[in-house]
Amino acid sequence: MYKKIQRLSDLKFLLSLENDIWVDNIKESTTYRLSEFNNVKQTLLTSYQESELKIYTNYQGRGN
Repeated sequence: MYKKIQRLSDLKFLLSLENDIWVDNIKESTTYRLSEFNNVKQTLLTSYQESELKIYTNYQGRGN
């Protein structure tokens, strides 16, 4: 299972959590395995409310 994260305020997709980089194209964004995603989501929730993020599940392809 793979997941990608979109920020709804500007419709950008997460590329780098560590550097807070968001991109326009979903194909350029990072794809997270479920085990990675849980940690990433918890970190994002320190800066964003859950309603500010959209999660795409089972996105095809590994991206980055």
